[in-house]
Amino acid sequence: MRSALSALLAPTVTAAITATACQRDTTSSPDLFAATPWTLSDRETRIGSVDDPDYIFGAVLGMALGPDGLLYTTHRRESSIRRWTADGRTSARVWEQPREPHDVFWILTDRGGSVRGQPFEDSYLLAFGQRGLLVVERRAWTGEGEPAIRVTGIGFDGDTTFRVAVPYNPVPLARERIDSVVHAWVEEEPDDPGAFTPSEAQIREALYQPSYLPAVDHLLEADDGTIWLRRFDRVQLETGEQMIEWWVLDSAATPLARALTPVGLDVRLITSDMVWGIERDELDIEYIVRCRLTKDG
Repeated sequence: MRSALSALLAPTVTAAITATACQRDTTSSPDLFAATPWTLSDRETRIGSVDDPDYIFGAVLGMALGPDGLLYTTHRRESSIRRWTADGRTSARVWEQPREPHDVFWILTDRGGSVRGQPFEDSYLLAFGQRGLLVVERRAWTGEGEPAIRVTGIGFDGDTTFRVAVPYNPVPLARERIDSVVHAWVEEEPDDPGAFTPSEAQIREALYQPSYLPAVDHLLEADDGTIWLRRFDRVQLETGEQMIEWWVLDSAATPLARALTPVGLDVRLITSDMVWGIERDELDIEYIVRCRLTKDG
């Protein structure tokens, strides 16, 4: 189950559907994604079930469309690959790894402790695509120079195919936001009652606290070669609906469009006209869904 901390790490900012997405700092860069955003239709396919054994699966780890037009997925705790038709009505396990007995053991440090991700992390984003490696340098702005992320393409031969700077308007990391994260971690119940629980002072000391938020937090390459960068914060439309915002670049990393996807959809796969992702119900059961991508506003 997702903890209440998730909401604190992705707060919303108010924006009209055609307006800029974030409250801006005094430094201003041109908005390269100001056009009417791309949106998704209501889901056209939903795969999964609470009680049908043919449609119950573990957490989805990987997802890809095959040359046959079928969807292939891999799942946590399953040594198999599943194959689905586009409408999700039939499935099959196309490969299954033989299971062999093995020993299970734990490796413990001499100091104990816990590991958790940094909520304001701004390290490189990496993704392998059809043409090689994509690298996004997204270090949070320090207050000096032009705020920009840098997108680099590296071919399979190791040569750099492009390197593009995408300017943006930085958003300060508010002290109240840091305090909210720290307090949520302090109050969070550990999964293991006997696990080491750090103090508030230890959390504050270990927490990475840049002066400004990173611009993006996730990278995907669509099947058509476009590059999708998920913005760090959600946006709130004039209707009050919260959405996830993406910057869409063409295959040479030139700004192309802004896209909006529902908060409850974990986007995993994008084609020229479809978006596949994962939804969870109130029981935290995963469903594979497909939505049509609308580009004409």
